[in-house]
Amino acid sequence: MYYSRQIYPKLISELNSKEIVVLTGSRQVGKTVLLRMLEEEVKKRNEKTIFLDLDLAENLESFSTLANFLSFLKISGIDLKNRAVVFIDEFQHSPSATAIMKNLSDHYPNLKIFASGSSSAEIYKSLKETLTGRKIVYKIHPLSFEEFLEFKREEKYLNYIKNWTPEINLGETETDIFLKLLEEFLIFGGYPRVALQNTYEEKIIRLKEVYESYIKKDIKGIIKSDNLFSYNKLIEILAVNNGRLLNINKIAVQTGFSRGEIEKYLFLLNETFVIRNVNPFFSNKLKEITKMPKVYFEDTGLRNLAINNFNNLAKREDNGILLENFTANEISKLNLLLWDLKFWRTKMQSEVDFIFQKNNIIYPIEVKFQKFKAEKDSIPSGIKSFINQYHCKKAIVVNINLAKRIKIADGEIIFTPFFFLAKFLKEL
Repeated sequence: MYYSRQIYPKLISELNSKEIVVLTGSRQVGKTVLLRMLEEEVKKRNEKTIFLDLDLAENLESFSTLANFLSFLKISGIDLKNRAVVFIDEFQHSPSATAIMKNLSDHYPNLKIFASGSSSAEIYKSLKETLTGRKIVYKIHPLSFEEFLEFKREEKYLNYIKNWTPEINLGETETDIFLKLLEEFLIFGGYPRVALQNTYEEKIIRLKEVYESYIKKDIKGIIKSDNLFSYNKLIEILAVNNGRLLNINKIAVQTGFSRGEIEKYLFLLNETFVIRNVNPFFSNKLKEITKMPKVYFEDTGLRNLAINNFNNLAKREDNGILLENFTANEISKLNLLLWDLKFWRTKMQSEVDFIFQKNNIIYPIEVKFQKFKAEKDSIPSGIKSFINQYHCKKAIVVNINLAKRIKIADGEIIFTPFFFLAKFLKEL
């Protein structure tokens, strides 16, 4: 049984495009399922299709050279004179993959190619060098909160999101149930197989499978560090410092890596979908790349596994950080074309959790793990400072329960519950 993903309609629309469509993302994030769903759609259209899984060693020979693959297609009943859709899963296992796909794209226009790959740091270089102008790349994330509700079959709460507007406040009972669902999502994350498990024990087992196979095996292989202890220590330090300013010099001392090695590993971990680097916001762009970044994990479940903390929110000191991480991830999962995410902090200690830029419009976002009472609203001081300095028209306070607009000068502060954040940002 397949579950809906928000990116699927976009992928369906690519069936008739001429470009190679590449899905990237970590292992077990759902790339193969999306390819299988597309394969089923192609079969419904009575078109020829072939699926080659390069995770299986016995299939690698068939995709080792162009000649071998053309022979494989012929044996499989694919006539190159007619349209056919080819699916190549985990193509990073074949050193010749991008060269083969380039030749197919250039010389066999009747073949439509969909491919998936996990090791982004390696495949992006190959894609850029070999497939320039021939491919469209889609990044596949762990589940968004709305997709998580879809997997949990929470139709009632999906309808709340569908019908919500910034003026609608939920009742206390509905808010508490929403918060319980959000808590599960924050603690165990959005990997599809994890979300589908019914017990805490089963969820943790699935998370460990991802962690062991991807972070400890695949990513370490890309980084090529011989110092396993230092590498594991780095992951743990990043998890502990999730959402905080990174002191690279201090981390270098703690791990035994040099500053240059730490910077390289941060880049690679970002490119391989383990972490998300968020840089500070400055009007002077040069300062943004020279100042300390913050790091958030692509999946909060993997982050919690790295620090071995699966306590509920009420028992955690990092509940606010988890909700910051949630906010950063929900924005990333929107797959917007023109957007950017930063944070803001001044020498005078004024700060805003996120500065979200969509279509060159700036929106400060403050994350508050609290319930607001409508008659006792308070606008965060950091938001006030940022508005005074940059004169933005809208600011957002993400919180547990309150949906409300407050007029200020020639703009407004919009209070938005966590549950509706993605819907709200899409409609900005």
